[in-house]
Amino acid sequence: MNLDKKEYIDPHECEGGTKFWEVVVNQRMPQFLAYILNNYDGIWAGDRIAIVGDYDESWSGVEKCSIYELCMNQNIPEFEENFNDLNKRRNERGIKPVNKSDLFKEVSRDIIKEFNDYTQTEDCKIEPRDYEAEKEGYRY
Repeated sequence: MNLDKKEYIDPHECEGGTKFWEVVVNQRMPQFLAYILNNYDGIWAGDRIAIVGDYDESWSGVEKCSIYELCMNQNIPEFEENFNDLNKRRNERGIKPVNKSDLFKEVSRDIIKEFNDYTQTEDCKIEPRDYEAEKEGYRY
């Protein structure tokens, strides 16, 4: 995630997991991270970058709200429910609600597309998630 631009890449989009170790051992991640930091139009070069697992409690700049909480996946159907739950928990603790403008913007697909166009090795290409297929396969 880019702490300065408030952007993040969903590790699930990169065929990885959300635990720090799952991100680090993902075979495609070293090339992908090198590309982001060196080639992605240089827009992340010089910015504060962090690898944050789903259990992270790092301060985000928003009072008592973790960076991970501000990077909720906005593509999932439960986004509104999760966002409302976050603010409900904050209310219960007497903390002001988070505004949607505080959230980090997910830029996964744009960067993955550019990375796939750039890389010359088929084995390094990243296949983004197919949310429609996942919804069809999901049974309540």
